[in-house]
Amino acid sequence: MELWDIIIREITDEDVLRASAVCSAFNAFAISEYLARNNISPAAKEISGPAYLIHPLQLSCVPLPMEHLVCHFRHFDLRRDLLSLQHFVPRARSLRDLELSFRSSLLHAHRNDRIPVEYSCRELMGIFCRVLSGMARKATGPVVVVGQFGMFMCRAEDIAGWRLDALQFNPVSERNALTTRIRGTSTTIMLQTTMPIAGTPPPSPLTREQVLQDLRTVNVWVHDAPGITFNVWVHDAPGITYTMLGFNISDIKLLDLNDSPISDQQLTAVLRDLTLPSLRILNISRSSVDPTALGGFLARHPKLQEFTSLAPKPSSPLISSPLAHPQLSRIEATGTDNICLAMDALHLSPLLYTFVFSYTHDAASSLNNLTPAFRLLSQRSLIAHLELTIFESPNNPSSMDEPLFDDEAASIARALHCVYSVVISCSSTDMGIRTLPWLILFPNLLRVKFLLKLTGKYPRHEDPYLMEDSWPDAELKRLKRELEKNLAHVQNVSAQRCT
Repeated sequence: MELWDIIIREITDEDVLRASAVCSAFNAFAISEYLARNNISPAAKEISGPAYLIHPLQLSCVPLPMEHLVCHFRHFDLRRDLLSLQHFVPRARSLRDLELSFRSSLLHAHRNDRIPVEYSCRELMGIFCRVLSGMARKATGPVVVVGQFGMFMCRAEDIAGWRLDALQFNPVSERNALTTRIRGTSTTIMLQTTMPIAGTPPPSPLTREQVLQDLRTVNVWVHDAPGITFNVWVHDAPGITYTMLGFNISDIKLLDLNDSPISDQQLTAVLRDLTLPSLRILNISRSSVDPTALGGFLARHPKLQEFTSLAPKPSSPLISSPLAHPQLSRIEATGTDNICLAMDALHLSPLLYTFVFSYTHDAASSLNNLTPAFRLLSQRSLIAHLELTIFESPNNPSSMDEPLFDDEAASIARALHCVYSVVISCSSTDMGIRTLPWLILFPNLLRVKFLLKLTGKYPRHEDPYLMEDSWPDAELKRLKRELEKNLAHVQNVSAQRCT
């Protein structure tokens, strides 16, 4: 052991860092000694600790093999630690996963008496955005930004120009004026993110509005939290390269996969890589979602409770193979295709209780189209609650004399032993009455409720002025009479008008 080895082990942390500047040999030993005092190995693939450790990492002359870095920032030394991280990120060639957590909001740092007043919000957020931009530049592809607001894409260089202190993802010259709306007691700010025309990817300009709620936090999620967390991943898997930037990933409870300007290839990669520990609700209104990627995403989120499928033209199948999801309790789907595909994908889930289906009834679509979904429902043994909304198409109406279901649908209705409760929403009394022969077949019904959403004009032979209130009431009474006549065996039967 050399004499200077002994000396470095005996001096203070501050002097150890000073010694690291003497020469390369001193640097390697001094940085190793400093990190060892903080229980960190320079050879570690993953390093987690307070943000002040970034400074010695930055001073290291030897490239570190670190791939995952987790930094916890304190109220003091924010500027110094962020600057150290800004300089360190480009030098950390192996770094692919960066997580930053803050005890309080950077957005309003100047209002926090625990943060030095000389740290302006704009300066701190500027450094912060340059850190994210530097991390994103490690990949040549686009950046996918994920938060409570959903997803959007941008370029790595765009992030450096974000003005989060002014609630802007893009410079003022590239976006419209900020719009403020009041919803009750909370303020909702609509942010517009603009994809510049220049540069690739993507090849064309894209514009999406994002919602920023809870203005006391620098992130863009809805609820309060004790700390603020940012995650950055760089993916360079074969076939696709991109960066994913997540705002408070661990707090996202709802994810909406809509027709946002993200390519199918990018969305497939995101679903393959993204994990949201607190996800409870997944809404899909996008037509093209890769079945294998979606199936893997559902399997990785065991806390998911609600699944909604609203896609105009859903992928078939919805997922590559049926999944018995451990916590899923509610399926909602609109359109006969979505209903059948969602049931085929998730009917094995043991805790499923609520099934919310809606479809447009016309000459080409009836309850018969839902036969595959109800056949799967009939195979369940646990009690179930069914909500069915029937819209009537004015462009392609079905004949009122035409049966609502055929013999096969009737046979399946008789097998729905698990359904104890049904809510039917319809836009006319006649449609409600047409469902009664079908409901009579349910063997174990205990509760039936009708929601009558009357649409259209009042009958021409009536005086609209005199009948404005009496016509809807008369229709409701007519429906109730039919319910009493046909569903006398059901314990709880009710009907009401709703808007």
